[in-house]
Amino acid sequence: GPANTAPPMFKEPPKPVFWDAKLTLLRAAGYAIEATQPRTRLRMRVDDAWAEVDLRADFLCTRAGRRYVADAKTGREATSLGCAATRRQLLEYRLAYPVDGALLVDAEHERVVRVEFDAPGAGRRL
Repeated sequence: GPANTAPPMFKEPPKPVFWDAKLTLLRAAGYAIEATQPRTRLRMRVDDAWAEVDLRADFLCTRAGRRYVADAKTGREATSLGCAATRRQLLEYRLAYPVDGALLVDAEHERVVRVEFDAPGAGRRL
């Protein structure tokens, strides 16, 4: 194949359906959009070696001098913080991005939920 073809995992994904509606929800809740689909890397020490994984959140935004990473979800289960996968993804984003907090953009119920994690093991609030 062509030498400059990016592997599938690095190609830009198509914009999700209802992308504009999610932006509208954030703006209506008072958030200014700083970036859409921002990329970062999460570093982990695994035994004695460092490893990195690529991440791409849905949005970075700000409100009242604070910066947030936002993940937009649809579907009854995914929009619930009772869903382990949703909780874990927000926690991973909160650790990886230089932000003050995380947001769940619940397109199903047309709301934005601010999520903070109490992390006593880390000695700080995430």
